[in-house]
Amino acid sequence: MAAMINEEIEQSSGLLGARLSGIDRELADARARLNGLYNALETGKIALDDIGPRIRELKARQEEGAQQGESSDRG
Repeated sequence: MAAMINEEIEQSSGLLGARLSGIDRELADARARLNGLYNALETGKIALDDIGPRIRELKARQEEGAQQGESSDRG
C-alpha cells in the first residue's frame, strides 16, 4: 500500500516538475523578447507606438506565467 502511494506521489511530483519547467521556459522566452523590444526602442530602431501593444502582450504573458507558477507551487 505504501509503495503504491509513493509511486503516485512520485508521478505527481514529476508532472508538477514538468509543468514548472514549461512555465519557466515561457517566462524566459517572454523576458528575452521584451529585452529585444526594449533594446530596439532604446536604440531608436522602432517607435513606441509600433511596439507598445506587443510589449503589453508579452508582459501579460509574463504575469500569467508567474501566476501559474505560484499556483503550481501551492499544489
